[in-house]
Amino acid sequence: IPLSPLDGGRITAILSPRVWFAGVPVLVGAFIYRPSALLVMIGIAAIPALRAAWNYDPADAEHARYYGVPAQKKLEYGALYLGLAVYLAVMTHDVHEMLGAG
Repeated sequence: IPLSPLDGGRITAILSPRVWFAGVPVLVGAFIYRPSALLVMIGIAAIPALRAAWNYDPADAEHARYYGVPAQKKLEYGALYLGLAVYLAVMTHDVHEMLGAG
């Protein structure tokens, strides 16, 4: 899930911290599909990061140094992240198929 403090939030921060807002519907959808106290705790832990993303100012000197990554690297990391997400989805589906057949 592209939401900090999860690993997906760490890699998507290279694009922009505001990408973390895309992780909120994914987290809510996961909770609706499979309610879990752990997902609630992850949501609570994500609140400070979401607040920081809401207040994110790309013109701030500190943010420019930290998030100043060339566009080519942003595209490369974005493509790798999406590729990993697709791979993990396919492998998860295959494992569920194997477990269901046994």
